[in-house]
Amino acid sequence: MATLVRRLLPVVVLVLIGCLCGRVVSSDYEILLEVKRSFVEDPENVLQDWSENNPRFCTWRGVSCGREPGDGSLRVVSLNLSDSSLSGSVSPSLGKLQNLLQLDLSSNQLSGPIPPNISNLSSLVSLLLYSNQLTRPIPSQLGSLTSLQVLRIGDNYLTGHIPASFGNLANLVALGLASCNLSGQIPPELGRLKSLQNLILQQNQLTGPIPAELGNCSSLVQFTAAVNNLNGSIPAELGRLQNLKLLNLANNTLSGVIPSQLGELSQIGYLNVLGNQLEGQIPKSLTKLGNLYNLDLSANKLTGEIPGELGNMGQLVYLVLSNNSLSGAVPRSICSNATSLEHLMLAQNQLSGGIPEELRECRVLKQLDLSNNTLNGSMPVELFELVELTDLLLNNNTLVGSIPPLIANVTNLQTLALFQNNLEGNLPSEIGMLGKLETLFIYDTQLRNPNGDRQLF
Repeated sequence: MATLVRRLLPVVVLVLIGCLCGRVVSSDYEILLEVKRSFVEDPENVLQDWSENNPRFCTWRGVSCGREPGDGSLRVVSLNLSDSSLSGSVSPSLGKLQNLLQLDLSSNQLSGPIPPNISNLSSLVSLLLYSNQLTRPIPSQLGSLTSLQVLRIGDNYLTGHIPASFGNLANLVALGLASCNLSGQIPPELGRLKSLQNLILQQNQLTGPIPAELGNCSSLVQFTAAVNNLNGSIPAELGRLQNLKLLNLANNTLSGVIPSQLGELSQIGYLNVLGNQLEGQIPKSLTKLGNLYNLDLSANKLTGEIPGELGNMGQLVYLVLSNNSLSGAVPRSICSNATSLEHLMLAQNQLSGGIPEELRECRVLKQLDLSNNTLNGSMPVELFELVELTDLLLNNNTLVGSIPPLIANVTNLQTLALFQNNLEGNLPSEIGMLGKLETLFIYDTQLRNPNGDRQLF
């Protein structure tokens, strides 16, 4: 009996030490087996080798290990089970993998909450949980992961607010929270993130203004908050973001004018504010944006004339100004240096005057939409030098004259809409040479068929 006590005594002492320290430390092998139990379905058998019969856990699928600097023991540093068709939940046991640097469970069918004790992973650099079915609010404790550089948890069913504690993530480079059910305001604390390059907040239910503090995110390259319920004005402070290449604020309820300071975004290539309630004129400062390839200001309440200087933007591919209250003529200079312009969309405004023959200078133009204005005069024959055109929409104007036979030059044309104008004369037989033409709208005109019979199309 005394011998048995002597044998058990060291075990008892170890257990007591473990209790005094708060817990008995589990090995990464045991922790991973706990994590496995949180996955209820594994149709692709990706966890087949995660077994008590295979203690070499560093060889398990999705597991990467590194050696502990002190004793050289193997510890899990990365867990990647992305796109594995797993269902179940995110195991709270993951918070015990103290050496974990990367955790990727994205693109599965995991449900339930994000465990708050993931915040115990003080060395974590990358946390990817996007494209699952996770619910409930984002744990504010994640704001303590100060080593985190990438946090992507969008495309879930998360609710509640964006934690203000995220402003403590000083090393964060990418924050992806798109396509959830997040509500409340964008925390001004995010303006403290000097290393942040990508801020992706689109397709939520966010309200309130865009914080002016985001102008302090000096490393920001992409900022998208499209398809929310944001209101107020666009902060002029965003013009300080000298590294910004993409700004997408489409489909909110933003009001006020477009800040002229956005013309200082020298690196920007994509600017989209469609579907808001913006007023005033198009700032001429935007025409200085030499790297801009997409400018979409459509579906707002903009007034005044279209700046002719837009024609100096040699990189511009998309110019979309439709559905506003813009007036005056189509600028003759709009194609003066538009060597890349493929889509010119000016529909549903209050534009007047004739269609300028100078549009011929937009040599690579594919879509031209001038419909639903009050344009008059005849169709300039120079339009039909635009041999790359696929869509020509001139309907709902007050155009007169006939369709020139030179329309046969536009061999790539797929859609031609001329209805509700005052066109007359014979419908040219050359239209029959347009082998790619799929849609032809010419009703409500005075055009005649090729035989000369007068007919309302």
